[in-house]
Amino acid sequence: MSIFPGTPIEISTSLIGMAVGACYGLDGWVGAKKKTVELRYTPRISNLKYGITGFFAILIADLSKFDEHVDKPRLLVFYVVGFLVVAAIVIALMALSIHCDNVRYRRSHPEISLPPEFGPVKTYVQGGYADYLAHLETTRLKAEEGQKQRQQDYETAFLPRYAEQLQSATLAVSRVQSDPGIKVEVAKEILDNIRSVVIAYYRQTEGLVVDANYMVAYPKTAPPATLQARLQFVEPGAPLTVYGHFLVIEGYARGQSADKLILPVMGEDQQNWKERLLPGAPEAFMTGLTSIINDTREIPDDAFQPRVPASVQAGIKAFLRKKAFQSFASVCIRCGRDDIDQIGVVNIESSKKNVFGVTEEEHRKVDNLVRPFCYLLGLVIRA
Repeated sequence: MSIFPGTPIEISTSLIGMAVGACYGLDGWVGAKKKTVELRYTPRISNLKYGITGFFAILIADLSKFDEHVDKPRLLVFYVVGFLVVAAIVIALMALSIHCDNVRYRRSHPEISLPPEFGPVKTYVQGGYADYLAHLETTRLKAEEGQKQRQQDYETAFLPRYAEQLQSATLAVSRVQSDPGIKVEVAKEILDNIRSVVIAYYRQTEGLVVDANYMVAYPKTAPPATLQARLQFVEPGAPLTVYGHFLVIEGYARGQSADKLILPVMGEDQQNWKERLLPGAPEAFMTGLTSIINDTREIPDDAFQPRVPASVQAGIKAFLRKKAFQSFASVCIRCGRDDIDQIGVVNIESSKKNVFGVTEEEHRKVDNLVRPFCYLLGLVIRA
């Protein structure tokens, strides 16, 4: 006996089940007219009566005049299978369409942060398309209003604070020019200006703790005195001569590093040197681009250049997992008339993930806010 419908009545019954299943699935595009609370009142449950009605109609109907050898159990199986398969396909396709629509929205509006608890597919499956649209409109309106409010706060509250910090840093530089003996004190002030700017920018984040340090680059021709004792994350078996510079932490805004860390920077004269740069400060120093680690607890493999040895990657991950900060950004310190002389790096550490925000636009905005202070710090270091 075939598992597929063979007689005209079996084919007809299967097609009826498919048609009813399609209508049941498509009803999700109409859905409830008002917000549903209990699952039993959702169209996914209430409209099952149409499928059940068809089932019992086949069960009690006299079909012998169509086919005297009719097998009702087979007819019921074909009806139910057709109903369930087509209904599942329709609902899955609608859910996929809704998911894709929201993915496109999030990508085209990265500045608008939809709450993570908003589940468009879940809302559709439980309440129907009308309920989904109602939730979607409310959620997007709230997110867009929140974005507008953040922009307004940025213009009315943050910018004056930013100008105040920038003026403070500029005046601090002028003090160093008249008294070079206060370089360390002024450098610490500018680092504090940087952390204040980042905190002010994300002032709505509760429990945010930000600190900043700066590292000075020592060329390999004049290495720091404590190089051997403090140097970390070198390539196994590689001589120190492959490194062009060594980055040394010189000071923090608020705290102080217990590691006395020195980082190696691959020399430009080495083969594949760009692919051997360490993430963070070394990468920022050599490329001039800001290097960001959004989560020190879960650093992705693509955060490392392809030729960084696996043992070095593992060492960096283990080192960062022990730190109190959860994300950091490294910004190159430039100085000179043409702003091309790289003399060090500022590292900004945050107690929360995504120190420079989530989107590329936020990365650029915060990066542009911080760079003037890094330039002023460069003037202090060079004084």
